Amino acid sequence: MAVLLLFNDSMEYSIGSLILSLGMDKKTLSQVLVSLVKNDVLKSSESLDVSTEAKDNVIISLNQTYSNKKIKVDLSKMVMRTDTKQETETVQKNVDEDRKSVINACIVRIMKTRKRISHSQLMTEVLQQLSARFKPSVEMVKRCISQLIEKEYMRRDEAAREMYEYMA
Repeated sequence: MAVLLLFNDSMEYSIGSLILSLGMDKKTLSQVLVSLVKNDVLKSSESLDVSTEAKDNVIISLNQTYSNKKIKVDLSKMVMRTDTKQETETVQKNVDEDRKSVINACIVRIMKTRKRISHSQLMTEVLQQLSARFKPSVEMVKRCISQLIEKEYMRRDEAAREMYEYMA
């Protein structure tokens, strides 16, 4: 927490002087300062928000009235990394792709062992097997079944349309 160590020398700094003293980029420093201000360790002359860029002339001062009931305070937990909306969407997209792969593998595994299974049984088994990892949506499982039919891993039974057959 190099930011807090600077306050041993002076009680207040501007964001511009903190950037120069620490050699940090503005985005990282803003994240740290927002966390410390929200947890009342530091005070700010203007409200700080991660989504907007802080001005260099904003004054940050040490909160001399800060107190905490805990004997030990872990400041590293106070500094939270804030994801931007774009990063969150990218992560969610990657998670969804990984989950589709897991669902596909689960369906193929079930189909290999059963060779022939009804739609409702397949859905039940997939949801049951994956419940330990995550709760897949029924819609996502149906999409994965459709993809596997297109890729010719399995097919619908011609006589009974609710039945699936594994294709080796």
